[in-house]
Amino acid sequence: MVMVLLFLGVIFLLVGFQAMSSSGSGDDDDVSATTVTSVTTSATPSSKKAAPKADVRVYNISGQEGLAGQTADRLKGAGWNVTETGNMRLDSVSVTTVYYNPDTPGEKESAEAVGKLLHAPAEPRIADPDVADQPPGVIVVVAS
Repeated sequence: MVMVLLFLGVIFLLVGFQAMSSSGSGDDDDVSATTVTSVTTSATPSSKKAAPKADVRVYNISGQEGLAGQTADRLKGAGWNVTETGNMRLDSVSVTTVYYNPDTPGEKESAEAVGKLLHAPAEPRIADPDVADQPPGVIVVVAS
């Protein structure tokens, strides 16, 4: 048993000396170590940074009190930045709808995500001044 261990020790020493004396294979080892490090480094941030979410304004267009606040709380709980809640009169809209400005990058994607959460359609902003003149961000009008 002792002889086997000595034999293995000598083999490892010879392999080690060979690796140190050969400059070409030493560089290859460094390259593969760098490659492994690069792979490990790129795999470390496993969660991609999400695109920034658009601000959200929630308006109650129904006669039922408190819907904007309830909807805002639901959106905040899901991580959305609700910047304003209130009431709005929109006679042309009869269902809960999420509006976005198609010219603002990221708003459509944010509106679709909010719409999915609320089970509401996401549509480009309508011409009504109460909706069209709002600052950038997603607008949720709650009908029921």
